[in-house]
Amino acid sequence: MKQIYSNKHLVCAGVLFFTMNTEIQAQTGTEEQPLSVTQGLSKTDGSSKTYWVTGYIVGEYDSYSNSKHFYEVAPPFNGTYAYLIADSKDEIDVNKCMTLQLSKSSFGDVDLSTHPEHWKKKVTVCGLLREYNSRPGVKSINNHYFEESTLTDTETMLWNTYETFDTKGYVAASSSSVFAGGTYTGETGVWKIKGGTWGETGEDNKWEKASIRLRFTEGSSGEKGSLELLSDKGNGLGEVRFWAGNYRADAAKSLAVGLYYSTDQGKNWHEINSNIAVKRGNNVTTNGMSEYRFVVNKPGSVRVKFVKADNTTGGINIDNVRLSDYQTATGISTIKEDQKIAYGTHEGIHILSAQAGPIEIYTISGQLIRRLPNANRGQLISLPSGIYLIRNSKKTERVIVG
Repeated sequence: MKQIYSNKHLVCAGVLFFTMNTEIQAQTGTEEQPLSVTQGLSKTDGSSKTYWVTGYIVGEYDSYSNSKHFYEVAPPFNGTYAYLIADSKDEIDVNKCMTLQLSKSSFGDVDLSTHPEHWKKKVTVCGLLREYNSRPGVKSINNHYFEESTLTDTETMLWNTYETFDTKGYVAASSSSVFAGGTYTGETGVWKIKGGTWGETGEDNKWEKASIRLRFTEGSSGEKGSLELLSDKGNGLGEVRFWAGNYRADAAKSLAVGLYYSTDQGKNWHEINSNIAVKRGNNVTTNGMSEYRFVVNKPGSVRVKFVKADNTTGGINIDNVRLSDYQTATGISTIKEDQKIAYGTHEGIHILSAQAGPIEIYTISGQLIRRLPNANRGQLISLPSGIYLIRNSKKTERVIVG
């Protein structure tokens, strides 16, 4: 009789027992071989058949309104009880994500607002492949498990500088020109606007209530517009995420924005990307905005600045800026030495245990595929995508590669 696992394995008299299946199949939507998100996106058909799907929790979905998807893929989260999952833990394109319909009765208290430690964690669920919030998703979930993560909520606490530009705190420097500039006191910092304005009109592309529209200091002439964080951001700079789009009346123009950072209170600026093309047409949100992500990883006190990069008179809307703290090169902030044996990525299995082997790796069907007499912390075992069981002298863990 086939054993269905639910984040468990059987141990009897010190021997680990598996249900045997000598042939490993391609991903078919079973628990042993769950669908990837990419496969799930193409398989959503509204039928009554249930499938297992696995992916990383990249954020949360909020709602669909006026042909626009509202969602967050970086903290802070609102707690909507609708996960976005993707094949890559750093995915920001909603078109490459599936939505999960969560319920407290089956999942418990797992929303990202109260439990941000689930962000970027891998989850495997079983349910119906149905449209959910106008996106392909998984509904009526009847079984699930979270893959243990090497990250704690310390990861999400790194994202403590953010701005939505939705509070009208903009103070113009001159009443003679709306683009003369001024300051904006936001949620976590003060921003200097030069050659720009607070964009709240129907022509401004914005995430919710408003955005910052950059042009020139004299509207159609003068210096190029910029948006600069006036206060030092302590704890360095890890990632920059933001949304940008054309001012609607300028949709036909080819626009671009530059992104820079400073470690000396704005005296000198260093390029992150000097010419980011603002996407037009069929973007991730149909109202004309797209999200951009850049990894910087600079320690110390840092400021950032956005500058209009093109020479046209077109306006650029900037919104929903997220800045994380400096992180290690791996992005792993905290690893508890004795908590896990290993973790999986698309490369394979990474050994975490500080104590040398022996370590054994099995397929989910129980076939021994690797025995390491002296495995060491940091070692990478390259393996194809799939679910594996890894054990040492103390315990056995499930690891997902892919």
